[in-house]
Amino acid sequence: MRYRVVFGFSLSIHTVLVFLFYALGIKLLAYFNVVSVLIYLVGMLTVKIKKLTGLWLAVMFLEVVAHASLCNYLLGWGYGFSLYGLMIIPVTYYISYMEKNVKNASAGSTILSGIDLAAVVTTCLIGRNGADYPQLTLAAERAIFAMNMCICALALIIYCSLFINEIRSAADVLEEKNKELDFLANYDELTKLRNRHHMSEIFDAYTNGDRPYCVVLGDIDDFKHVNDRYGHQCGDDILVQIAGIITRSVGNHGVVCRWGGEEILIIITGEGDYAYELMETIRREIRGFRMPFNDTEVSVTMTFGISDHTEAKSFEKLIAISDSRLYEGKRSGKNRVVFRHI
Repeated sequence: MRYRVVFGFSLSIHTVLVFLFYALGIKLLAYFNVVSVLIYLVGMLTVKIKKLTGLWLAVMFLEVVAHASLCNYLLGWGYGFSLYGLMIIPVTYYISYMEKNVKNASAGSTILSGIDLAAVVTTCLIGRNGADYPQLTLAAERAIFAMNMCICALALIIYCSLFINEIRSAADVLEEKNKELDFLANYDELTKLRNRHHMSEIFDAYTNGDRPYCVVLGDIDDFKHVNDRYGHQCGDDILVQIAGIITRSVGNHGVVCRWGGEEILIIITGEGDYAYELMETIRREIRGFRMPFNDTEVSVTMTFGISDHTEAKSFEKLIAISDSRLYEGKRSGKNRVVFRHI
């Protein structure tokens, strides 16, 4: 699409130049611009074909250099056609940036720019200064120069706008990829909860702060039975729903993590009594939850073990305490919250 815009713009310029040179009686340049119009017309229609893109970009470069050089030679540098030679230089670098399959793009653009500059400077030096065209008055020279200045400035504005849009698009894609990588590194793909790796970093923030906190380890009761009876897809759906219930209930009062399998680890900001009441509320909500699956409803319960920050300094020790209380709850009937104050 971007190259069709460039070719369409070039087609418009050369259409204007056809009429301009024809009106001034400079037939050679009028005929040259007729050829240029045909080139850009065909190019605009076919440049979108991937295998022809490189060819048409090379044709565009050669046409601009040839046109600027011929105008300089016949009319002299004062008409501003050398500006087209300068205008094409940033375009070569823009194209080398856009065409990812071009090898040594920067070096190639530099070489092309050198060829372009040499052609423009040489024809400026040996130009005939419009000696064969007495109809070209000083007023005509200034008007044509002003027109070429405006055209080249507009072209550069278009190229810069395209380039900025491409950079922004690339930056947006990179930002999105970084977000995806951050998610994969720190979150569980199924439940969208934080993962085990990320939880240790969060715990460091809690231990270095002055807020009271508790560590809760929960496990879905008889989860293997759910997988065996209803299938792993049902088990995954249950995990997602349970994760949602816990996350909504905890809210801004803590952090929820998928610790492994059907185990959920939670850090709750607050004293043990508050954590116990919150987990009791969550336990009851999970007990009353029913998930439609095929032609039936599936329900589960969870057991939780809680440790208080005053019971140990290390993350591992607090988890071990919560884990022992979790299994105490499992042994004593499941579907319960176990804390030292009970």
